[in-house]
Amino acid sequence: MRSDRGSESTTTSGWQASTGINLVLDSDFANYIVDSVGQGLLVTREGWRFEYVNPAFAKLVCCSTEDLIGKSMDDFIHHEDMGILNDARKKRLAGETTSYEARLVRPDGQVVYVQITGAPRWQEGKVVGSITIITNLTDHYIGEQKQRIYERTAELARTNEILLEEIVKRRRAEEILNMSVNEKEVLLRKIHHKVKNNLQLVSCLLYIQSKKAFDERPQDILQNFQNRIKSMAVVHETLSRPHNLAKIDLAEYVKSLIDNLFQFYNVRPDRIALNFDVDKIMIGEETAVSCGFVINELVSNSIKHAFPGGRKGEINMEFHSEGEKGFRMVIRDNGIGFKTDLAKSNTLGLQLVNAVVEHIDGSIKLDSSGGTRLEIAFREPIYRESF
Repeated sequence: MRSDRGSESTTTSGWQASTGINLVLDSDFANYIVDSVGQGLLVTREGWRFEYVNPAFAKLVCCSTEDLIGKSMDDFIHHEDMGILNDARKKRLAGETTSYEARLVRPDGQVVYVQITGAPRWQEGKVVGSITIITNLTDHYIGEQKQRIYERTAELARTNEILLEEIVKRRRAEEILNMSVNEKEVLLRKIHHKVKNNLQLVSCLLYIQSKKAFDERPQDILQNFQNRIKSMAVVHETLSRPHNLAKIDLAEYVKSLIDNLFQFYNVRPDRIALNFDVDKIMIGEETAVSCGFVINELVSNSIKHAFPGGRKGEINMEFHSEGEKGFRMVIRDNGIGFKTDLAKSNTLGLQLVNAVVEHIDGSIKLDSSGGTRLEIAFREPIYRESF
């Protein structure tokens, strides 16, 4: 609504006086409607500062209405959605009504998903602020995420079934022809056992992610899982080749894994260069899967965060054997540096890195001077197979 009036009627309610809008209603009744409406309602003036907020918005962001006066949406908008907010403000200054979805962050860090609809507020022919309605979409958004995760789980289960069929058909084809019936049964049990473990691992990852998914978009969640599952699939691809029946060629595996990541994130070689120094080492399948998870998370983190704004740089991958069954893996970049305490990080990716390193009884060192350098030392564990 547009109002060019320079003064307010003496019979206008308190809310009407703060907004500059004259409602032709009984003052107490108008205040009651505005304060009791289920959606958030707020009014801003110069600098987009809150001049009025109703109880519904205060409840949404877990603050009192008194504490909110003088604040702005900048104090609550998720940092990744700041650009959307600024674009909407520009349109409002031009006299347009805007509607968009964004994330708000409560003082306790909890994220809520909302739809923000704002109309320009006029005074003497100029836009002096806005009148905004906030609709809480969190329940709907979480339900949508759960449905997508459920569908993705079913798809991953089908993919593993297909993978099992391929393993049975192709792996150890020549050796199986000469095996006894008992030897064939033992081999099949081992294959089923490994695929079962992979399915259990996928299930655990999905469960952990579902507990942490409220601050991530579904597209990001599924992309991260696609890469994690791919790191497992590459192991099976390597094992299915002739002469790779029990051990993995580490150099071949790591190169294939990182090439997939560079292709997935559409990284141009002239922007981020890859320096590769990996010994020709043969390791077991379980160790390869563990290393694949660590490499996937750390290299993905470098690609996505180390070189913001299109800046150029390089990622170095080193993997060397040290002593009897000892290994040292180094992943480093010359980007902006790692700003998080690795041991206290609450991101799923870095928690996976810590868990995997602990599983293989390794140690991890972080150096953030001049970029990021992560060094992991471990020994190949002895795995016991059970059926």
